[in-house]
Amino acid sequence: MRVSTSDPPLDAGQASARKDDLETILTLAGALCGKEPQQRWQARTALLRIGSPATPHLIDLLRHGDECPRWEAAKVLSDLGDPAAALVDALEDKSFGVRWLAAESLIRLGHQGLKPLFEALAERPHSAWLREGAHHVLRVLVGHHLDDHILPVLNALEDVEPALEVPRAARLALDGLAHDPGSAPP
Repeated sequence: MRVSTSDPPLDAGQASARKDDLETILTLAGALCGKEPQQRWQARTALLRIGSPATPHLIDLLRHGDECPRWEAAKVLSDLGDPAAALVDALEDKSFGVRWLAAESLIRLGHQGLKPLFEALAERPHSAWLREGAHHVLRVLVGHHLDDHILPVLNALEDVEPALEVPRAARLALDGLAHDPGSAPP
């Protein structure tokens, strides 16, 4: 997605009047990195009001934009709580700020973020940034719920050879989540 900050931002009222208008979404996405904090806040607020129709464009920004729009896209996605998989992918972002925001957002999602987090760990155990972010998320979530699933993965992340231990632990945790009736998000 090409982001331009030359267009003036729309206010939240204008955006909500045209929720499905792609042009509005793209203009707001472009305004996410305006020089003025008020402009960025207005764009975030309007995108939140638009909701899920903006999600694919925010994910695209998260994957392909410069650091500023990636951070802003992660912020909006975290406030939307949608989708957790994009936030898990952001744990591997080259920007520490984006990685941190993604981890904090996954913590807020709680149960809803565990399945995509465990899937990513099973598929990409050699990613140090993914393991580091997952460790932070799981360390905070311990004691909240699902410790039977979280603790083995956390222990594998703390192992001498985490890249070898994490995939197995993550797959077992996924199996456990699938068979645990108490693991469904509220």
